Amino acid sequence: VLRTPRYRISETLYLDGRLFKKNLNFKTGIQFRLLGPYQAIGYYPTLGIFYQSPSANTGLYPDVNYFTEFRINQFKLFVLLENLNNYRTILPEIEIDRYPQFDQRLRIGFRWIFRK
Repeated sequence: VLRTPRYRISETLYLDGRLFKKNLNFKTGIQFRLLGPYQAIGYYPTLGIFYQSPSANTGLYPDVNYFTEFRINQFKLFVLLENLNNYRTILPEIEIDRYPQFDQRLRIGFRWIFRK
């Protein structure tokens, strides 16, 4: 039996709109996720399997991300700032035993669909 948190809350609060004579669609907002405390699982990388770890307990784990997305016809640009809550503690957040979560980072990307 795989242990999971007793509760998981995931919410997104965003503003969606159009600019420049309705040619530019944009969306900007915050994603929030909250995991309740639980006894974390472990990961064995050599075999690529998860296992029941008897020693790892996690606390309340909040995760906050900020995103912005722009779209013009078939071109889409997004900016994602992950782990905004990472500044609040020196200790790393852990969901899996001995595998800390990523530090705060910025992701930028685009998608362009070519059609006839």
